Amino acid sequence: MKIITAKEMARLDSASEVKPEILMERAGEGLADFISDYTPRYPVCFICGTGNNGGDGFVAARYLLNRGYPVEVYLIGDKNRLKELPRMQAEKLGIEIRELNADEINYILNRKKIVVDCILGTGFKPPLKRDLKKILEIINKKSKITISCDIPTGVNGDTGDADECSIDADFTVTFEYPKIGHLKKPGSIHTGSLEVVKIGIDLSPDEYVENTEFTVRQDCADYFSRRLKDTHKKDYGHILVIGGSP
Repeated sequence: MKIITAKEMARLDSASEVKPEILMERAGEGLADFISDYTPRYPVCFICGTGNNGGDGFVAARYLLNRGYPVEVYLIGDKNRLKELPRMQAEKLGIEIRELNADEINYILNRKKIVVDCILGTGFKPPLKRDLKKILEIINKKSKITISCDIPTGVNGDTGDADECSIDADFTVTFEYPKIGHLKKPGSIHTGSLEVVKIGIDLSPDEYVENTEFTVRQDCADYFSRRLKDTHKKDYGHILVIGGSP
């Protein structure tokens, strides 16, 4: 899979003929699908920002609620400052969105297993604000499983630069293409396992990161079929590994 910059992804989002609310719906559904498929069925705590990253989180929370998950949603910031699309999704959610400050998060995370980071997206440029740093430090210390939406909060999607308090994700679910920030240190250290979800943008990038390609789960899926229980590993062929230096 080719890699693009966060700037190019933003251009595709804005230039696509697919309505922004549909893209957000697909992104949130993809995030919810990942949580359902690849993590234990624990209570889920969404921690959202006031921008579109938070909107993706509101959508994902709605899908998980409809699937019977115990879900709570917290907002970092003022509800009155939600951007238009996230505000629309917040109104559809059906449960209270609680505003969160650094003094409360210790108590909240004592009762939670999965934290979904939907605070800041790929357009973030370090440094982080002091109050947010405190919240991220506690998430990193107490969360059992952390999943970041699009990119871990605190990582620059274009460069891989990262604030020292950036979210340490176990998994990151990004959309359409991997970004430089997922794969270049120190951002790659914070990203954890990367999952790329297609959301149906109807345009191809004008620019890819030159001479760089990234292999993801979907690239390999067609080569592997479900194995039957009464077979031996050698029934499925052999693996040749061509390696380089340590």
